[in-house]
Amino acid sequence: AYEGALVEARANLAEAEAELTAAQARVSLKSEALTEVRTQLELAERDLERGRTLVSRQAGTEQSVDERSLVVSQRRQSISQLTNEIAIEKAGIEQQKAALERLRWRVSQAERNLADTTLKAPFDAVVVDETVEAGRLIGENDVAVTLDRADAVDAEFTLSDRQYGVLVADGGSLAGTPVEVIWRIGDTPRRYT
Repeated sequence: AYEGALVEARANLAEAEAELTAAQARVSLKSEALTEVRTQLELAERDLERGRTLVSRQAGTEQSVDERSLVVSQRRQSISQLTNEIAIEKAGIEQQKAALERLRWRVSQAERNLADTTLKAPFDAVVVDETVEAGRLIGENDVAVTLDRADAVDAEFTLSDRQYGVLVADGGSLAGTPVEVIWRIGDTPRRYT
């Protein structure tokens, strides 16, 4: 369940990051379109002025001036619409950034919760007894394991003169030689280095 919660939190975060990228791309696209429409408005306004000049010289018609005025009006309306759309997208970006912060926190919380499902000794130890198993919930006052400090465990054994002679024949001393101790408790052998 904790691993699933972490996977879900990471997926939600990735989805929100993708949505933020898409919103930023939409703002960029609409900003470019706004620049283009402003250029078209300037051209349309100049064309309208030419049309008015032609009418004043009686070389043009009122109908052509009306058509040019309509184009100017449409360009202004497009600018207004794009400006509003950009403002809405920018507000959405701010909302998405807030959502990302919340989702990042959920990912870190899910990682912490998953990490809390692992029991770790605060020191090097040997497990003497355990009362837990995978998937079981334990409470604060439950004894999960009984530990002995690894550096506090001694193994004593007796060697015959012959066994000792065989062991020291190659190296001359047993000091610093690694030893594996096998402790048989019932059918379960426990191995310690």
